[in-house]
Amino acid sequence: MAYFLKQTKVYGRVYLQISETIYNKKTKKSSNKCYKKIGYLDDLTSDKIPDPVSYYKEEVKKLNDKRNKELEEMKVQKIGENPTRNFGYFIVKNLYNALEIEKELYPFKYMCDFTYPISSLIEALTYSRIVNPCSKLRTFNEVIPYLYEEYNFSLDQIYDGLNYIGSEYEKFIEVINYCIDKKYGRNTSKSYFDCTNYYFEIDFEKDDKQKGPSKENRPNPIIGQALLLDGDSIPLNMRMYPGNESEKPKIRELIKEMKEQNNIKGKTIIELRRQYL
Repeated sequence: MAYFLKQTKVYGRVYLQISETIYNKKTKKSSNKCYKKIGYLDDLTSDKIPDPVSYYKEEVKKLNDKRNKELEEMKVQKIGENPTRNFGYFIVKNLYNALEIEKELYPFKYMCDFTYPISSLIEALTYSRIVNPCSKLRTFNEVIPYLYEEYNFSLDQIYDGLNYIGSEYEKFIEVINYCIDKKYGRNTSKSYFDCTNYYFEIDFEKDDKQKGPSKENRPNPIIGQALLLDGDSIPLNMRMYPGNESEKPKIRELIKEMKEQNNIKGKTIIELRRQYL
């Protein structure tokens, strides 16, 4: 659960309310509900509160800080009560170590000015997805504390790290491809391509999160993902594109771009349509 400031346009006016995101363990879905109604933006603006949006965002931050502190205390108590550790990801960890990805990613620590190796964050989140795929908040509270290794990240550090990885994902893909090619080589006699999209539980379109045809038939803004795999079905490259762009003209453009970047000459099979490019 997390709090956020929701801004809704009602007949040309902006209405503010503090909402909270709640995760339902039975349905495994998240939903939003109103925590506190505030009012219309123009009614709230005054000499005392010249910028209501910033003012109530600060209130939301205090609510989230308070809740995170309570969760931290609960986590410490749970760990003290239950010493169980999960090591079900050991095969992937062994592969990660064999590829020496940590060594190649170490310089990123200085590029992004983090106080911890970015490789440790990638490891913790990857292993957590294997053990129990769930939201970042639940991962922080319920999965990472029970991994065999100890990872001392705050929730804010996880969000900041993911924001950086997402903005520079092509660099990380390039490093991992280098490690795989150096250790095992690549089968590029042919390649496979597929694309999909993901929806975001937000009210308005933003940046590349645009409304388009969703595979879940939802009205939310979506983002598209194109994925290229080598002949052994190991991912080679990835591209994200705005959700309102049609797949058909985008496919050829993305395939050409990714094949050129990875120096792939063989045919590319589009799995769902069994087309060859």
